[in-house]
Amino acid sequence: MDKHSARIGIDRTVIAAFRIKAIDRKKLREHFNVEFHEEDPYGYLLEDCSCFDSIKIEDNIKFGTMCAGVKRVKGVKQSYSRMDIVVDDREDGNFRNMTVEEYKERISNVFHYLKETYGVDVDISSIKLSEMEINCTIPMNEEFYHYHRALRLLMFNLPKNYKKLGEVSEINKEKSSLEAETFYCGNSREEIKIYDKTRQLEQTKNIKLDSNYMRVEITLKGLAKIKEVFKSSLVRDLTDEKIRSYYMKEIKRFFESPYAKWKKHNNTELRKLVKAHREADPKNWKVNLLRECSNREQKNRVPVLLDIDDLLVLIKKLEKNGHYARVARGVKKACCFNDVYLSGDSRKVEEIFQKIHEANLYTIRMIRSTTTCGEAA
Repeated sequence: MDKHSARIGIDRTVIAAFRIKAIDRKKLREHFNVEFHEEDPYGYLLEDCSCFDSIKIEDNIKFGTMCAGVKRVKGVKQSYSRMDIVVDDREDGNFRNMTVEEYKERISNVFHYLKETYGVDVDISSIKLSEMEINCTIPMNEEFYHYHRALRLLMFNLPKNYKKLGEVSEINKEKSSLEAETFYCGNSREEIKIYDKTRQLEQTKNIKLDSNYMRVEITLKGLAKIKEVFKSSLVRDLTDEKIRSYYMKEIKRFFESPYAKWKKHNNTELRKLVKAHREADPKNWKVNLLRECSNREQKNRVPVLLDIDDLLVLIKKLEKNGHYARVARGVKKACCFNDVYLSGDSRKVEEIFQKIHEANLYTIRMIRSTTTCGEAA
C-alpha cells in the first residue's frame, strides 16, 4: 500500500430521502434477495400513480441493504427510504477511503446498478446522509496491540458524555496474553473507534497488508447530527474540506486537548507521589513508587505513569543537588521488573498524533490540487 492512503475521507455511509420514481416489477421479482409488498393501495406513490407498501433488497454486491416504503408516525403515513453504501475494492477491501468526488460517483454507479439489476429507478437529486463514517488509516511503527496502554489512556480522556468504553481483544494462548485490536466509545449521535486495520482486513477479507496500519474512525449518526456538523445533510453539499476540517477539529477535541490536560494533571500527581515515597523510604522510594503506579494501573486499568521518560523529566526538575544522573540510573534499574514503563508509550501517543497530522497535510494538498485542476479546466 502506498503512503498516499493516509488521508482523511469517507467510508461507510447510510443514505436516505431518495425518491423511487418507478419499479419494473417483473425484473424485481426475478431475484430471491428481495422482499416486495404491494398490499397497501395508499402506500408509497410512484410516478405512474401505482403504489407499494414496502421493498427490501439485500444486495451485498454494490450496496448492503436498500429499503423503502411507508410507515405510520403518530397516525400519519410517511414515506421512507434507506440504503447503506460501503467501500469494497476487490484488491484491498475498504482499506482506502473515498474523496467526496469518488463517493458521489459511487452513489451514481450504485443507483445505475439498482435500476439495471432490480428495475428500481430512483431520483438521486435530494439524497441525504443519515449516517457517515469518516476515517484516517495511518501506518504505524509497531503492531497495533503494542499501543494498548496509549490508546486506553486516550479513550479514557474522552469528554464526559462519552462514558462507555468498549474494547475487543484477541486471545493469544502462545504468549498468554490478550492482544487489543479495537477500542470504541460513543453515544446516540457520534462514535469514535480505533482499531487494527491490518488484522481486520486479514481476518474478514483474507487481505494481507505489508505494514502495520491503525484506523481512527469517527461515525456521525442521524440526519440531525450530520446537518449540525456540515450545515446540510444533502450529499450534494458535501465537500472534502468540510470533512477534513471537522475530522481534525474532533481529533483535537477528543484526543489532543484532553491528553495535554491529562499530562499537566498527571505531572502534579506524580510529583506528589515522588515526594511522598522519598520521604517515607529514602532508600527504596524508586521501587516503591513504580510498584504503586503499577498497582493503581492494575486496579483502574488506566496508566498513572505512562512512560519512564515522563518520570525522569519530573525528577530532573526536582533534583537540585546535581545528582540527577545517579537518580536516573537508579530509576531505570528499578524498572527491571516494571519494564512496561520502558516501552515508549508517550512516544507512541505522539506518533499517533504526528501520523494523523501528516495525513491531514496530505489531504490539504490533495484538496488544493483538485481545486486548481478544476479551475484550470
